[in-house]
Amino acid sequence: MMPLRCGVAIVLLVLVAGCASSGRGPLVFAGGAIDAIRADGYPRTRAEIAAYPYAQLGVRLEGARPGIAVLAEYVDSNHLWLAADGFQLLMTPSGRVLSVLIADTLVRFSPVENDPLDALEVDQRASPYVRQMQFGPARSPEDHTRHAVTCELVATARETLVVHGVTHATTRLEERCVAPGGLQLSSTIWVDDARRMVRVLGHMPGAAGRTYQFDALKHPQ
Repeated sequence: MMPLRCGVAIVLLVLVAGCASSGRGPLVFAGGAIDAIRADGYPRTRAEIAAYPYAQLGVRLEGARPGIAVLAEYVDSNHLWLAADGFQLLMTPSGRVLSVLIADTLVRFSPVENDPLDALEVDQRASPYVRQMQFGPARSPEDHTRHAVTCELVATARETLVVHGVTHATTRLEERCVAPGGLQLSSTIWVDDARRMVRVLGHMPGAAGRTYQFDALKHPQ
């Protein structure tokens, strides 16, 4: 499990006292314990999201109710998001997943130097690049499966995307990765004109094995 420099303690499934992007204040974690599912499934209205002082990320995992993660900390300019049930996500501002902890399974990817995700325009294709990937039980790193995956990234289209009632002008990017032995991974990332992630769709390898969707409900300031 990745270390939390702020010492956030997850208590039950709903309310946690800890640190946020500002370094102080309560964190409200909305996950499977929330019964009032509204609008497109996220358990907060737009007004509630706007009123809450911290950045928020919509989280949809295959087989689970939609929930909301809160920005807990900046880690080397990346965003550490936390939610109920021990969910943790470290992601670049433009939406590249660096690590995710779901149901005691940890998946990690190495960063991409001079990441083309931050600059690629429609109909452009990046040169192939290699990322190191590992996944397995969070408490048993020695049991992790490790691969060097070769990836390609292409910007496929300009799209208008509506996320929880908010309309975004975006660029859609598709990433395809292949590991020795035939393991294949793919993800789709939508970024706005400021190169901030708007939505990420993908599938986790290994035991985590679930389709995921992350939506920007309130961007970090």
